[in-house]
Amino acid sequence: MKKTVILIFCSIFLVACQSEAAIQRENETITLFNKNCAGCHGLELNGTGLASGIRGLKKKDILNSIHNGEINMPANILTGENAERVATWVAKQK
Repeated sequence: MKKTVILIFCSIFLVACQSEAAIQRENETITLFNKNCAGCHGLELNGTGLASGIRGLKKKDILNSIHNGEINMPANILTGENAERVATWVAKQK
């Protein structure tokens, strides 16, 4: 009986930790977006006078723009895992 209770407690603890880690990671990704992208694309991803809206774009198109740049956007504004994380997050925003 004790082993079962301990296993249940450990399982709940691990799920809670994973959720906290996922929330932390998403918050870090949002911070990356806010620092590097929101100034032109807007906090709501709907665009500003400086750049178009990016809500609803596919991840591959977002990554292409990040890596290659656009009209007024420099190439490689984010690189590596940071580019992947932001592109994934933006693509999920509908």
